[in-house]
Amino acid sequence: MFQVAFRENLLRRKHSCPKAESFTRTSFVRGGKEMTSLEVFYKRVLTQPDHIALCWNDKHYTYSELYKECVRAATILSSHVTKGSRICLHMHKSDRYLIMMYACIMTGIIYVPIDPKSPRERAHFIANDSQADLVFIDDKTKQYWVDPETAIPNVIDLYHFLNVDIPVADPAVYIQNNVEDDGLALILYTSGSTGQPKGVMLTHENLNVFILWALDYFSLTSEDRIALLSPFHFDLSLFDIFVGLGGGCTLFLVEEATSIMPEAIYRFLNINSITVIYTVPTAYLSLIKRSSVRESGLPELKHILSAGETLSPDVLLGLRKIAPGAIIYNMYGPLETNVITSHIVQPGEHLKSDIPIGHKWDRISGAKIFIVDENKKVIENPNTEGEIWVSGPSVSPGYLNLLDSNKKFDQSLDMNGQTYVCFATGDYGWWDEHDRLHFAGRKDFLIKTRGFRVELGEVERALLRFPEVVEAAVVAVPHSEYSHLLVAHIVFRDAGNKLELLRQYCQTQMLNYMNPKEIIVHDSLPRTSGGKVSRMDLKDISYQAIYDITKR
Repeated sequence: MFQVAFRENLLRRKHSCPKAESFTRTSFVRGGKEMTSLEVFYKRVLTQPDHIALCWNDKHYTYSELYKECVRAATILSSHVTKGSRICLHMHKSDRYLIMMYACIMTGIIYVPIDPKSPRERAHFIANDSQADLVFIDDKTKQYWVDPETAIPNVIDLYHFLNVDIPVADPAVYIQNNVEDDGLALILYTSGSTGQPKGVMLTHENLNVFILWALDYFSLTSEDRIALLSPFHFDLSLFDIFVGLGGGCTLFLVEEATSIMPEAIYRFLNINSITVIYTVPTAYLSLIKRSSVRESGLPELKHILSAGETLSPDVLLGLRKIAPGAIIYNMYGPLETNVITSHIVQPGEHLKSDIPIGHKWDRISGAKIFIVDENKKVIENPNTEGEIWVSGPSVSPGYLNLLDSNKKFDQSLDMNGQTYVCFATGDYGWWDEHDRLHFAGRKDFLIKTRGFRVELGEVERALLRFPEVVEAAVVAVPHSEYSHLLVAHIVFRDAGNKLELLRQYCQTQMLNYMNPKEIIVHDSLPRTSGGKVSRMDLKDISYQAIYDITKR
């Protein structure tokens, strides 16, 4: 029953959304059809077989060698499971992990990455919820699966799995894998409001349309060198891997121990002459705060991509200083749609105001972006805030096993005699008079305190306007009398006691009900494994802070 609903939803979305102005992608057309993620990779294998594709520690793979390893892994994998099966990849980032991802794409097997730092219960929940046929592990994650009371069958060490002799198929055979566009390619799990993670299903079409747009938009070449900073369970890695190899670039896998240390990241980027980097603003902030980076910079960088969080003017200015020749892209799109639009930040632009996240004309082929009011009517006037809705082929078919939550993927919107099936993102934004898209905050960041509606992002932006604050996150703690009390978590630019000055600033620059009840200073804000601010950790700290205040 679910599969029928899943396909019907995809068909409704396909037929309801006319093609937007698409990019010219004639170099990625084969036999009259646009190429798939696998075909664009194979094209590079044929045209630049001896070019270095992947570097991992002291190992290097040419495009020909990497493709042969992927075919070998696909041959082994297909002898154990069939097309449409699901496998979990519970491992740390490595060359074999990347090879296994491509093996799944080649065979039509759905892969499900699991954060290697997940608690045991979360890892087991994902394996069970996704109905995985196999779970692949490494030496560091095998401890999660040895308890006989919670053991899941068919747990396999990937190193031993691939370390077998087997006749390998013709390298070209998997190009004709006949995987349907609406067939699932992968499932990425993200935090859910119920406390359990939810699996976002991504189809081959979702993946392909993003890859082809990005290849055209960023115009990457074989001279580009990409640092794979993001973990493989994080959606930013899809660009690094599939767009990177489709563009003929050289990929450099960054060890997880390196990716959490700004000074080590700087050395890695510098030594390997990295030209392309894609991460979240929080990670960029940590990088530009290092004195060695500020002194020497990163002159080799050509493309700096930012997504996942608000890019502040302070971070933008820091990036301009360390990489003055780079193009900076502020990109927008939740996991459920992938990136759908982008704004190229011009030199000297938006250093004192919010930075656009996209344009009406710079969007994925076939995508439509709408600003919608509370009555589900399209807002066409500029500078008028509403919820961002998205329609088109990049939109996920929904969450796995969560039919009630999937209603947000099936929102009907009428405009100019056309009905669109949209995903309601829960993000608020607006178009300006130049057709640029701006981000205004999250729907679930809208709370009530002392009888007034407050958007937490607005409070955070006000705190960031204080010159000495470089990071800010606000948490709303439920309160019996005031509905909620606000706790601000901030990081100052430099050491020193500036808290009292910040309190005075808040009293003079904010409405009284928007003033944080408590301000907590951190050396750095806690982060998730994907590099974003960990609001769950801040929530625990905030609850304790309010409890302590009420007991004084």
